[in-house]
Amino acid sequence: MKTRFGKGEPRTILVTRLRFLGDVVLTLPVVSALRRAYPGAAIDYLCEAPYHEVLDRVPELRAVHALRRGDGATGEGAWELVRRLRGRYDLVLDLFGNPRSAWLTWLTGAPTRVGRGRFPRSLLYNVRPPEDLPDDSAPRHHLRFVESIAGPQALTAPRLTVSPAELSAGRRMLEDRGLGGNTVAILTGATQPTKEWPEERFVGLAAQLRMDGRYRPVFLGQPGKRRRLERIRALSNSKVVILPELELRPLMGLLAACRALVAGDGGIMHLAIALGVPTLALFGPTDPNIWFPYDDQPHAELLTMPAHCRPCHKHVCDDPFCLADLGVDFAFERLVALLEGR
Repeated sequence: MKTRFGKGEPRTILVTRLRFLGDVVLTLPVVSALRRAYPGAAIDYLCEAPYHEVLDRVPELRAVHALRRGDGATGEGAWELVRRLRGRYDLVLDLFGNPRSAWLTWLTGAPTRVGRGRFPRSLLYNVRPPEDLPDDSAPRHHLRFVESIAGPQALTAPRLTVSPAELSAGRRMLEDRGLGGNTVAILTGATQPTKEWPEERFVGLAAQLRMDGRYRPVFLGQPGKRRRLERIRALSNSKVVILPELELRPLMGLLAACRALVAGDGGIMHLAIALGVPTLALFGPTDPNIWFPYDDQPHAELLTMPAHCRPCHKHVCDDPFCLADLGVDFAFERLVALLEGR
């Protein structure tokens, strides 16, 4: 394959997307493309803790570096990291492009630095990716960074795996609560209230699953969502199983042990799809053309309603009809169809 490097192809490559969970997952096609373009290169990844945990078993990666965010957090500080990484890479691709990641990219001293950002931080890169097309998904946007140095690339789906021990631990967690392999995990919260399906809809969906009898619902604990889950418990007429909050690797093992996930737009939705877990994604204000690049993935089902105001970046909405109009019966029918392969 002819690349920008010609005969002197890069021997060491660093990919960086500092945050967030879903964004890191959606960069996995870049890692796969780099491995195909440069089969002999060592590829490392840099992101903030705790997102580095999801990359532990990505076979194309030699190492994953965790950047500490905030005092007392795990991972390395920026300057310790720069001292350790400086001079180690022939090529760095900054898929984040904020001031911090731009400076980290430049400070590695890599001779080829691919990135895009506002002036003046754009001066810290020396290769600019081609402009996006209007219908580019997030993975396609990232893939253009590779194409700027290695030519056209095929877009693959993000893939993640768990270890046998992690899967066994996830199964035990379900079995300890009287659940098994027919469990449907339900994630009720999101980073923004406008991305959250109404609480009573989740209650109704869980009730339909219990009445149907083939599948058992379980609600996943989330940081900052305890009150929301308690309201869901109070609205339910029967006992509701709510799991505790989990760190990323145990959560991945749990998701892999479940029959399916129901979730709104967010990192855990992307995590489950990358693990191959059948996932019903409830989209409201988010543009699915960008953030649901799974049309060719039979285990991923998008549930959304037409909305003239999408995409919307509001944190508060007086009329969140884009999610409120998604009915329980419709969601249940689509979930069962997904599980039955229809």
